[in-house]
Amino acid sequence: MRVMLPDGTRSLMTPEEALHADEVLRAHGTSLVAFMERVAGAMAQGLTGKRQRAVVVCVYYQGEEVLYLGSGVVQHCGSARVRPVARTDLFAGFSVSKGLAAATLLSALDEPGVAWDAPAATYWQNGPGVSIGDLASHRGRCQQLLACLGAIVIWGLFGRWPRLFRWMTAYLAWRARSVKEKVKTASYHQISFSFFMVALIEAVAGTPFRDAVAARLANTLALPGEIFLGEVPPAMDARVVRVEAPPCGAGKLERTRRTSAASNQSDDSWARWVLHRVVAPLEGRVIVWFCNRPQWRRILLPSSNGVFTARAVARVYGCLANHGCVRVVGDDGVARPVRLASENAVDDLARCISSPCYDVAGDHPDAGWRPRDHEEPARLSRGWFPWASAELHGAEAARTVLNAEGMGGSASWADPTTGLAVCVLKSVYEPLSALSGSISPDTVRIAEAVRAGLGVE
Repeated sequence: MRVMLPDGTRSLMTPEEALHADEVLRAHGTSLVAFMERVAGAMAQGLTGKRQRAVVVCVYYQGEEVLYLGSGVVQHCGSARVRPVARTDLFAGFSVSKGLAAATLLSALDEPGVAWDAPAATYWQNGPGVSIGDLASHRGRCQQLLACLGAIVIWGLFGRWPRLFRWMTAYLAWRARSVKEKVKTASYHQISFSFFMVALIEAVAGTPFRDAVAARLANTLALPGEIFLGEVPPAMDARVVRVEAPPCGAGKLERTRRTSAASNQSDDSWARWVLHRVVAPLEGRVIVWFCNRPQWRRILLPSSNGVFTARAVARVYGCLANHGCVRVVGDDGVARPVRLASENAVDDLARCISSPCYDVAGDHPDAGWRPRDHEEPARLSRGWFPWASAELHGAEAARTVLNAEGMGGSASWADPTTGLAVCVLKSVYEPLSALSGSISPDTVRIAEAVRAGLGVE
C-alpha cells in the first residue's frame, strides 16, 4: 500500500499487522493509509515546530491494533548515536507507569474471594484500614510528597534504596492507618503511590512486584521485554531512549501563550519571562540530567521511573477498552486473543469510574481544589488518574476514560464506551512550569487526529 508520510515518520507495524489493521479500519469506513496520514500530520507539527524530537503513537480500536507510528530520531542511554525511532524503543513515561501498575493490581484482584472494597489490611500485613479501591484511587489521605522526595534525596546521597523503600512503606502505612472511614476527598499520590501499590500487589499476588508485572502484563499479553516498572536490567539500557530537553526552549510552548492570555499578562511580563526563560529551562535540565542516570532506572519506583514501548502500553489499555481482551497478530498473520483480566472485572472497573455516585471532591495536582459537582471531579479510578480532561480525551469521554498522564507530556487512556485506546510517548520533557500541568498541546493535537480519523467523538 502506498502512503505519503512526512519526512522522518514511518509505520512501526510488521507487514502482517498492517494488513490486518487495514482490514479492520476498512470495516469502519476508513483505511490504514488514510488514518496514518491524518495522525502523522499531527505528529509532524511538533517536530517541524521544533518542540519535539521523537514521538510514538499506538492505537487500539475495539480490541484490534490499528496504528503504530514513530516520528523523529532518538538517542539511547549510554550511546552517542542518533537514529530513527524503532518499534522496540523503551520510552520513559513518568506517571504513565501508574496505569500499568494499576493494571497489574486489577489482574491480581481478578480472583475469587478478593475484593476492591476489602480493607487493605486484609491482605497487607500492618496495612491501612482504608479499602483497596480508595487507597488505589488516591483517597488514602497520605500524599506525603516531601517525605517521598526526601527519601529519594537520601538514596541519591547514600544509596541503599531497598532498605529505604521498606522504611517508607512502613511509614506511609502507619500514616494511613488513621484513615478508617470511607474517604470523601482525593489528593494525588505522586510518589507515595509506588509504596502503596507495590505492597498491595505483592500481598495480593503473592509474588515480588517485578515478577507480578512480568507474569500478569508482559507474559500474558505477549510483550516480553517491553514493560519495566523500575528495576530496569542494565542489558536493556541500549533500548532505553534518553529523555531530552525541548529543542526550542520552554518559551515557545503553546500552553504558556494561552495561559498568559487567559490571565491578561502581557507578553513582556517580567514574571512570565522569568518562568519561561529561567525556571522552565532549569526544571527541564535537572529532570533530564536526573532521569538519564542509570541509577534512576535501577530502583523500584513504579509511580515514576517505568520504561516501556508504546505498543505495550496501548495493548494494556486496549484490553481495558474492550472488556479485558485484545487480538494480537502473529508472524503468520493470524490474530489470536490475549486477555488481561476477566470481562466482569474490567466492566466493573469501567462502571465505577464512570458513575457519578462514586465521585468525591479533590485537590487536582495542576488545577487545585475541585468540588464533587465539578464537571471533571475526582472519580473512583482504582489506580488510574482520578481526573479526566475534556481537552485531551474529548468532551464525551472525559466521564468514562481510564487514563494516566506523565509529567513532560506523554499520555495513555482507554475509553470503554467506544473501544478506543491510545498511547502517546515522546522523548522531550516539556517542563511542568511551562505547561501549567502534564498535558502537552502536541499530545492534544494527536488525540484530536486519532478521534477524527476513526470518527469517534
